[in-house]
Amino acid sequence: MFPNIPKELYSGGRFYSCSVELPRITAARIAVWIDERMQKWDWSNFLNEYKKHCYSVSVIDIAKHTNSSEASVKKSKWFVDLLRTFLKGMVHDGLFKPGNKPSIFQLIDIRNEWASIREIMLSQRGTGAGVPSLVIDTRLFKHILEDKYRFHLRRHFDEQFAMPADGDDAPYHAKYTAKGYPSKLSDNLIVIWENQFDSISELGIIPRPLLRADLYNYLSLNSSKKTIFQRLDLRRLDGEHFSITPHQIRRWVTTAILRAGPSETAVDLWMGRTPRQSRQYDYRTAKERAEYVRSLYLAVDPPQDFLGRLVIRWREESIADDQIEEMIIEKLSILNLTPWGGCTRELYISPCDRGLMCIRGFGTDSGCKSFHLNPDDQEAKAAIESLLSEYEKILGIRNFWLIKCQRCKEENLSQRII
Repeated sequence: MFPNIPKELYSGGRFYSCSVELPRITAARIAVWIDERMQKWDWSNFLNEYKKHCYSVSVIDIAKHTNSSEASVKKSKWFVDLLRTFLKGMVHDGLFKPGNKPSIFQLIDIRNEWASIREIMLSQRGTGAGVPSLVIDTRLFKHILEDKYRFHLRRHFDEQFAMPADGDDAPYHAKYTAKGYPSKLSDNLIVIWENQFDSISELGIIPRPLLRADLYNYLSLNSSKKTIFQRLDLRRLDGEHFSITPHQIRRWVTTAILRAGPSETAVDLWMGRTPRQSRQYDYRTAKERAEYVRSLYLAVDPPQDFLGRLVIRWREESIADDQIEEMIIEKLSILNLTPWGGCTRELYISPCDRGLMCIRGFGTDSGCKSFHLNPDDQEAKAAIESLLSEYEKILGIRNFWLIKCQRCKEENLSQRII
């Protein structure tokens, strides 16, 4: 029924506990055949005349009568010599002569001697000469398979909501789920055989969900299992095998989506991350980010930063749209991310002369000409709101030292707030 699992049923295999080892096949066949001869005493039907009026039967002859190969007999060294001696003794005692029947005492002795040899023959059990000799307790086997199946489902269920710390991913937490209740196999997007990604040829007999560990074993180099790149001998230019982690794929997908143009909020929702977390996975170059921000200034309502007000002024002066686009491209050749927005200054050539006070003077002519605001950047918005809240708290603190100094000058003033 399961031609691909015999090794798992042998000693040391995971299904060994439900198997019952039987005597080796060759020994069992020969023992059954001799039992019949002892009971019927019809040896004369199987004897060979090796010289005139002298008859015998050899171990090889018995093997032929039992459909056992000569090779399997030669490998049965634990009983072959004993059996040959036993058969020669019967020839010596004249028990194989035509018409000769043993006396009761002879028969008792022969059967006792045969019982001892038979016990030795059947003492070797399990696998021999590469041939399995066992039966399966189907009740126990089914029980083991059911436990293993439940384990796979439970492990996958737990994995979905209790991910270990891996890179910058936030852990998942289950809500409104029955504790320990496994999901159905049919609920999973990808179902594989339990040994699908192992280097062994057997796929296994239990289907299970795809686990995170499978992806790491399949794609990432480790000391225990060969990856798909090692099996196909796919190498980098330096000669080493490729090796990637699922987390790297997740980062690549995030960057690819951001390059397609949706907002960070939409990407966070789609990737199942907390708000603003996708920024940690944004591996676009400064030029790629600049290309995205340029489109904001070409819109009808550009951002209300220095460049946005400049674009509005250019439009009021009836400057052609293609010229405005060229000036925006010239201004926005690169874009570096800051906590409050973007900066087009080439910081590695010309460091910031404002001490990274990007929003000081924002909305006025004294504002930073290299600072750019993205209205869709929720992380920048939160950082600006946090900074504003901090400054409001600072400005709301009563400066008693200054009040005291002013009172010393006998100035009639109310409590000063700075």
